[in-house]
Amino acid sequence: MVWGILFILFGVVIWVLNFLGSGWNWGRDWPFLLILWGIYIFTKGLPRKRKKKDVKVILNEIASGKISAEEGLRKLED
Repeated sequence: MVWGILFILFGVVIWVLNFLGSGWNWGRDWPFLLILWGIYIFTKGLPRKRKKKDVKVILNEIASGKISAEEGLRKLED
């Protein structure tokens, strides 16, 4: 997620520095791809962290006997 933010910031800085003309110019507008890549990396990292936390909580509940393994599997599939 940190890499995503860095790519976004780096792309914005370069793009703003190069953005002096009008229209699409590959030599000037390529940092836009860094911005898109940074957004992709940033959004890809968000659900994964929540998922890991949920898995850890469910496994702890199974280990402590609060829920059964079958109920834990149903929670993980949701």
